[in-house]
Amino acid sequence: MLSRYYWSGVAVLAGFMAAPGTIANSDVPVHQGPSIAEIRLSDPRLARIQEFFDARSAPAGRIASQFLRVSDQHRLDWRLLPSLAMVESEGGLTAQSNNLFGWECGRARFESMEAAVHTVGSRLAKSPLYRNKSLDAQLTTFNPVGQYAEAVKRMMHRLSPKRDL
Repeated sequence: MLSRYYWSGVAVLAGFMAAPGTIANSDVPVHQGPSIAEIRLSDPRLARIQEFFDARSAPAGRIASQFLRVSDQHRLDWRLLPSLAMVESEGGLTAQSNNLFGWECGRARFESMEAAVHTVGSRLAKSPLYRNKSLDAQLTTFNPVGQYAEAVKRMMHRLSPKRDL
């Protein structure tokens, strides 16, 4: 028979495991990929992302180049991350703990918005849950509820009707 001390220790450990923590992934360096200088200011995608967030007074506009850098680094559709951020947190307006993407059902905490972009971009590109899946399958995995995938795709289309500019 197990003692009450054992079970209370198990309960404490379970509580720590369930509590959200700050995500500071050492496997997702924040400064990897092309430098901001390498992302040309004349890149029409950068201007679109900036305008997309600025039109809604979204704080994520301050890091528009990060969205583009991470998308290019991980070969993601450049419209995906900004659109997810807009659907999940109105571009950071409603984000808690820099969690632009509602990651881990909104419980994840990030050191910065940049860290959130890098972490989620890396996971979408590398995790077996998302890697090598169609956009619809990725979005369904990200959030299977209702018309979520359609909402993100509409936001992507608002950002730009074409993937390639």
